[in-house]
Amino acid sequence: MICFAAIAPKTHTGKGWETEENGACGRGHPQPSAAFPGKFGLPMADDSASVRADKWLWAARFFKTRSLASQAIDLGRVRIAGERIKPARTVKVGERMEIHAGEQTLLVIVRALSAQRGPASAARTLYEETPDSIARRERIRAQNASDPARSLKGRPTKRDRRRIGEVLGE
Repeated sequence: MICFAAIAPKTHTGKGWETEENGACGRGHPQPSAAFPGKFGLPMADDSASVRADKWLWAARFFKTRSLASQAIDLGRVRIAGERIKPARTVKVGERMEIHAGEQTLLVIVRALSAQRGPASAARTLYEETPDSIARRERIRAQNASDPARSLKGRPTKRDRRRIGEVLGE
């Protein structure tokens, strides 16, 4: 078990973790090593390393589970450089990825690699969304806000029908 009370790079001597007398946390737990330089102790790979596409999508929090990420890849909803991929395809830093999730289409550039899912703040550092993608999302959001019928799911209630009538001028 690694204690994240105080993240300080320590080395592994082969006989055990090098720690201060009782460890930096005071409980005697080993500290994270220099092999985990990422935020919150998440392993961040360098440019030469690679991670499976389904694992990276899950770690970057585009999908809740790895199996959902794998299904999306199999259905062609995830593309790298405009080409369909397989779940086991390796992702490398600098690649351009197109992700279709629901009604949204995101264009992102891979900035870092991680095989572990961490907090959302750490996941946002794994990719950079392109300005075109951000503009498209904002445009769609504005269209959806101006059209109350788009926000309805199923049969509209009496209140919903009145709102639609007001917008259409009926």
